[in-house]
Amino acid sequence: MVYVSTQKPSTPIEQSMTLEELRQGLLEIAIDQTEKISRSELIKIITTVGDKLTLTEANQVLSLIPTVNGIIEISSLVSHLQSNSE
Repeated sequence: MVYVSTQKPSTPIEQSMTLEELRQGLLEIAIDQTEKISRSELIKIITTVGDKLTLTEANQVLSLIPTVNGIIEISSLVSHLQSNSE
């Protein structure tokens, strides 16, 4: 028999990646060595890698991030995440 707890941990779970590490990772896949990534590419990443989001969750999260012609500025994304984590 396997026991699975449904209670949330009493201490917050530490993030496994810093915002700077996220920024560096996104820069590696940025469009043409710029600080920009396509929204569709970012959705593909966050729905298929690591702690995957559903497509609905990904769209909800990215609806908060400004885009221009389907392109997200990485510095803007990181700034937005930083301001929401404080």
